[in-house]
Amino acid sequence: KLEGRRYETGGDGMVTFYYKEKRTYRQLLNDERKAWIIDMEGETAPQQVSSEAMRDYEVIPANSVLEIMTEEERNNPTIMKRYEIIKPLIENPIYITSRQQRLALARELAEQYQTSQRTILRYYFAYLAKGLSGLMPAKRTRKAKEKTKDQKCIEKALNEFFYSPSKMPLHMAYEMMLLKYYKDADGNLSSDHPSYDQFRYYFRKTRNRK
Repeated sequence: KLEGRRYETGGDGMVTFYYKEKRTYRQLLNDERKAWIIDMEGETAPQQVSSEAMRDYEVIPANSVLEIMTEEERNNPTIMKRYEIIKPLIENPIYITSRQQRLALARELAEQYQTSQRTILRYYFAYLAKGLSGLMPAKRTRKAKEKTKDQKCIEKALNEFFYSPSKMPLHMAYEMMLLKYYKDADGNLSSDHPSYDQFRYYFRKTRNRK
């Protein structure tokens, strides 16, 4: 079985994601002065950001970003092959922080596996951003994901209570969603209801489609 959680947790055991200017980022490494983050699109190299600058990034809930994979998906032959190719990069965090060393090893791996350096880096960046799901075959990643129950409820609530002519404030639209979709006849709130952070994140992620 593959170990698909390398660099997906910080030193405190938590996965941390950030949102800024319509982009979502994953924190890879951090210390008192700086952090290394990567765009969740997984198409660009990790970038260093000062701790001071990180204050402008909004922390968002991990469960609104992470993609859940089945055991069958995790052990897909293509994913396993790509993982093995980039494993030397994954095993040492120096390749997150040092562009020179990262390029040198990517060049060696490209020669070893008879592929291009660009392909090696594409796999590596995708893995850093999304874990094993970033290594899925292209056809699988392009396929539109079915919306979850929570996403459907959030979308309905936004359309009914926020984008409607009366346009409630966002926090009130969230409360109305809970009342309509997550409370029973006795007013008891379901334990698996989405948080306001998830509601707000989905709103920000989708608002430009309106």
